[in-house]
Amino acid sequence: MWRNPICPTARKERGELQGQECSSVIRLLEKLLNQRGEIHREYGTSLRYTQDYHKHLSIIRKVLVQEKEMFEGRKVSDRIVNINRHYVRPIVRGKGIKSVEFGAKVNNIQIDDISFIEHLSFKAFNEGIRLKVRCLAADSIYANNANRKFCTRYGISTSFVRKGRAAKDEPGA
Repeated sequence: MWRNPICPTARKERGELQGQECSSVIRLLEKLLNQRGEIHREYGTSLRYTQDYHKHLSIIRKVLVQEKEMFEGRKVSDRIVNINRHYVRPIVRGKGIKSVEFGAKVNNIQIDDISFIEHLSFKAFNEGIRLKVRCLAADSIYANNANRKFCTRYGISTSFVRKGRAAKDEPGA
């Protein structure tokens, strides 16, 4: 067990809720939603709710369903991590310090000194397959027969130097 050298009785904080704590949080959230429903049934005609209130309430209900699924051991694919920004999804990066990032993922294209946003999304996407390649510039080491055939098949123009000598009737021969 981890011990704090300054205060030996202190324990290391856990990042996530465990077992009974998680089930009690789920139970309390269900209780609050039930109490809110009873208040709405009793005083519903005299209460005025804003559109934001209804939106937040539906998001909280979705979060409750997701938390129940996670507690049962199932994986939630489109998990809500923030009630105010329900459209933000975790993006797993696999980096050392922060393996998960939140926020928008942007695919930029830079032409001359101008930068354009080609694609913006709050969900994870593979930026490597967004646009089709039409032109390829590469070192001579990549100019092998397989790569030449691939580029010819898909109509990709290349900077590869031709193989062999030029024909006598070609210009520059």
